[in-house]
Amino acid sequence: MTNRLDKKVALVTGAGRGIGAAVAQRLAASGCRVILTARSSDQLDRVREQIEACGGEALSIVADLTGDEDVEHLVQQAQTWGPVDFLINNAGWGKRASVVRADVADWDQTFRLNLRAPMLLAKLLLPAMIEKVAGAVINIGSVSGKRGEANGAAYSASKFGLIGFTQSLYEEVRENGIKVAVILPGFVDTPLIPPNKQLDRSKMIQADDIAHAVHYVLNSPSKCCPVEITIRQSFRHVVGGRSVRALFLTQKPQPFGQGFACLCVVKGKPKRRSRSDSLISTNRSAALSSRISTSASRVTRKMCPLLKFMFGNSE
Repeated sequence: MTNRLDKKVALVTGAGRGIGAAVAQRLAASGCRVILTARSSDQLDRVREQIEACGGEALSIVADLTGDEDVEHLVQQAQTWGPVDFLINNAGWGKRASVVRADVADWDQTFRLNLRAPMLLAKLLLPAMIEKVAGAVINIGSVSGKRGEANGAAYSASKFGLIGFTQSLYEEVRENGIKVAVILPGFVDTPLIPPNKQLDRSKMIQADDIAHAVHYVLNSPSKCCPVEITIRQSFRHVVGGRSVRALFLTQKPQPFGQGFACLCVVKGKPKRRSRSDSLISTNRSAALSSRISTSASRVTRKMCPLLKFMFGNSE
């Protein structure tokens, strides 16, 4: 069987760790020549060395995708390897804060990295794909792009926008032999999640699972295109064997990567929450607070280091 990916050039953003690194390694193992980009040269060099140690080809380019000049420089450097066949937009960033308290500069950075950079990269790289009547643009989104949450307005909006961009771009280039897809991960086990005894990492989605989805899109028959793939963990119980309810924390603003707001757990019969349980959102509704078990606050205190993330990878 012919290897469709052999010697194809793939550009992966946010490739220094987590999902981006897993995607890059999976594509390299499939025969792609992989261009890695992120802000950390040390992380990029580590991934590049791992790929080369396995007999693959990789080129690392440091870039801050929030700046147009860096994006344009990245494209110029990437094209020294020839036209880019596959663009994997994985880099993402965000910061938790209410709309009232959020810093507008953080909004700008979120939109620039999560939405504007993928659009600009596609704009610059698509002409060569259209000329060859072949190629792919795959965006790593988030389930936050399907449902918003408190204190994640800018992040969710950027991911909603990424889905809309994917759908629009697909309609524009579907007749040109170009695949366009968005992959929406849920709870992904990456190095961003600190060690925690309460967490059963074996039940979490792995970064390689997302890489497998990317590989699936690229290997799908030319007559079809998986435009949107949502990936969720099979198990409801990932934290200490307890049932999970989506209760969103409103701690002081914390940076996060791909995904949606943090989860905490509730066990036992719902009871009215006392005032001392200060870790749960202070602007929650009265109806919600009456259903929060006192055990939630105890588990949340233990899990604070874990709950300062959004699922997936950030540059």
